[in-house]
Amino acid sequence: MTDQRPILPAVQQPLQRFLQHFEPLRPELYRYCRYLTKSPWDAEDLAQDALGRAFVTLGRMLEPPTNPRAWLFRVASHKCQDHWRRSATQERFAEVVQQQAETATAAEPPTAGRTDIDAAFRRLPPESRTVLALMYLEDFSVGEIAEEASRVHPHVRT
Repeated sequence: MTDQRPILPAVQQPLQRFLQHFEPLRPELYRYCRYLTKSPWDAEDLAQDALGRAFVTLGRMLEPPTNPRAWLFRVASHKCQDHWRRSATQERFAEVVQQQAETATAAEPPTAGRTDIDAAFRRLPPESRTVLALMYLEDFSVGEIAEEASRVHPHVRT
């Protein structure tokens, strides 16, 4: 059963403005979260959480963000980093499995290089994963990444 109550006018206008500016970014945001999480379900949850957090946060901001796309991706990055922190146990387990696989004497399949890259990516600190994903997946410039991560250009390049 769906709730047929109308949206309060005080919320409807800001919601429409928010959707007008940020809804077109949803596919990019989902792709970014999917790349970072490697899971379509986690990516959908994180993208939705990021949009919800962005809507609530915009209501509290004194001024709108100067670069809405970079700001939304920053919100998503923070949500992804929170997700990674919560799943630290799973990552530790994956590292143990990876170490056991490396010690196995069986020949590696031809796709082992891709697995090694994925494992190396997972071992990076969350901030480094975020920078790499923004640069190589979403084609953010170094300046946009610096703005998104609240860092100066030389720190992003390293």
